[in-house]
Amino acid sequence: MKKIICCFIVFRSIGIFAQTSAVDFYNAAEDKVKLGFVSEAISDYTQAIELDSSYADAYQSRGFLLERINDDSGAMADYTTYIALEPTNSFRVLSALGKIKYGLKDYSESLKIFTECVARDGVDIGLKYWKAMSAYHLKDYKSAIASFNQAIQFNHNEGNWLGYKGETEAMYYRGNAKLNLNDLDEAIQDYSLIIARDSLQIAMKYSSSVSQFTPLAYYKRGLAKGIAELPFSSDYKKACYYGIEEACEAYLAFALNHPSEANKEIIKKNKKKLRKKSFRLCFKDFAEESTFIPISSFFDYKGLRIKWNDYDQFYEEEDIAYSCKIQASSIPIRGNTIKLTLISTCTSCPPKVSFEYKDGRLEEQEISTKERRSVDVHTLTCDNPNTIKYIHLAEEECGIVFDMIFESIE
Repeated sequence: MKKIICCFIVFRSIGIFAQTSAVDFYNAAEDKVKLGFVSEAISDYTQAIELDSSYADAYQSRGFLLERINDDSGAMADYTTYIALEPTNSFRVLSALGKIKYGLKDYSESLKIFTECVARDGVDIGLKYWKAMSAYHLKDYKSAIASFNQAIQFNHNEGNWLGYKGETEAMYYRGNAKLNLNDLDEAIQDYSLIIARDSLQIAMKYSSSVSQFTPLAYYKRGLAKGIAELPFSSDYKKACYYGIEEACEAYLAFALNHPSEANKEIIKKNKKKLRKKSFRLCFKDFAEESTFIPISSFFDYKGLRIKWNDYDQFYEEEDIAYSCKIQASSIPIRGNTIKLTLISTCTSCPPKVSFEYKDGRLEEQEISTKERRSVDVHTLTCDNPNTIKYIHLAEEECGIVFDMIFESIE
């Protein structure tokens, strides 16, 4: 028994004293990676780096493991050091660093990195896709479209392609970029291609359901058709069928303005939806394209007649409307008394509500406020709504970012 114990002690001692150099620790770490001992391998790579601060491969390998355990800051530090030590042999590490930057929404840096990677390689379609997506998020739509054109390759040479799902996603964002540039025909073509390809996949029994981008493609195609003054309601209806809430609201608004017998049935079935009007969604829809925002006149939105009064186009990265007025006669609720509820996500100060009566009087209304976690709920009632011409809404801090619910009180 004593002999066995002595042998074990000698064996462990040899293992310890064998790792006396940076290379020894690096090789030990490589063996542990193969066995799945990630933490232990990271520790050995660290030991190797402490013994040799210029050990480039140790930085690279440790960076890959740190990224695997979601230590992005540690991985980026190691990748940056490796690139400095091996500037001509850093393609793999550079692309990995770009993907981390993209995941952290540092799109300016990810675009620089993927641009360099594409310049070095010129073949990898995936890198062209990441470059395109970085440009897209920076709203450099022309550059994004150029890179998407390079990434979407239907002749799949030697397997170097995005895959069916990747191509579908790339086409969707390329369509969005074209829509943002008001290139409506090209945008409609991309959205139509997504829809057609998914239909073919199902017909050929390659898939049992459409991709996540088909409902969005129907909605965005309807939006593009509406701007181009083409028939669009069927696209909104289809997108609504798939559960796109904005499409449902847009189609209901269309139904209100085109009261055919079929649309009357739609309105009847969706009466509850018509009561809730999301101004956050409303403003986002119009902020995507500044030309959509009618400042000087009323426009129809989700069954209401709205006019923006105070509008700031240059508030950080978003467009903000601070006040608007609603034509009271367009409210889809009737009764002698109406309750108005505003659910605001801006808790710094309550919104202001005023009634402009048909006789010209403008009267600010008292609001009762209740706090609910991250939102405030503001309520007021209106007697004799037929005497009111406009309802004025204002929020001076956050802009109009609240939901509005009308209810009839018997």
